[in-house]
Amino acid sequence: MLVRRIDCDELPFHYIGGYKVLNEGIINDDVLEWSTNLLGGDFDIKDICWRQFGKGIEEWNEGDVNICDYSGSYEQIKSVNYVSIYLCRFHNKNIPYKRKFGSRKDLEQYTEKTKELNKDIIEHWSSENEFDCIATITIVHKPTMLNYWHMTIEIRPHDFESSVPRDSKKNKSLKKRIKEALHMYILNNVVCEEIHNIEQIPESLYMK
Repeated sequence: MLVRRIDCDELPFHYIGGYKVLNEGIINDDVLEWSTNLLGGDFDIKDICWRQFGKGIEEWNEGDVNICDYSGSYEQIKSVNYVSIYLCRFHNKNIPYKRKFGSRKDLEQYTEKTKELNKDIIEHWSSENEFDCIATITIVHKPTMLNYWHMTIEIRPHDFESSVPRDSKKNKSLKKRIKEALHMYILNNVVCEEIHNIEQIPESLYMK
């Protein structure tokens, strides 16, 4: 199970038929490399009240960390809200998205590399046509200097070697469509209700 703090000045939820529902606009579309935390180890839900910044969110270098060296890199928040994410609903899940190709050759290369589209569809290429493509969501462990349990939700089009980076300036049209697809998937799958009886991570899964 993953958990993500919701930072907003207003109550982020309302109730419909007794069910807790996220208010519109609380989660925006800035979801590439979406930051979350893994539960089931030493990280507990109450720990989301600690917010790190500056040196605290730098990538962990696998060395020892002295908390005294980071006195100005974290703060405690008095009141927090959160959403939960079932890891099994996200990791290695394929989701559809719409994509345009700038040229017939681009479409041919995509079709050849991914085997997703029927080659006959190449004859219907147009710069205005949208094609149904697939991208894969992954959950990646990215510990920071002050949070070993930090995880990111990432997404990779099937003709890419790696996930679409959040700060990428390339392929802006594709990046926008990928973000829209992932954003909608997140909105449809986050859990707003309080989570109880969190399954602990088996010791066998820890690195020795």
